[in-house]
Amino acid sequence: MMTRLRTKRNRQTMMELRMRIRQQTRRKSMTRKAQKRLRKERWRTRTASDDTGQARLVHRQSQAQLPRPSS
Repeated sequence: MMTRLRTKRNRQTMMELRMRIRQQTRRKSMTRKAQKRLRKERWRTRTASDDTGQARLVHRQSQAQLPRPSS
């Protein structure tokens, strides 16, 4: 049963599972690449708010939407 994982139908489900697992583990431990990406996003939100002190609030709102799939 485990040998027939490489079929076209199962490849899609495997990809979905992998994405789900990645989103679950993102909160626990982040790789260096993920941290870099997060830092970039933080910087983007900070610059987008024109340094009015609203940057932290903007970032917190974007953080709340993280568990949902982004694509």
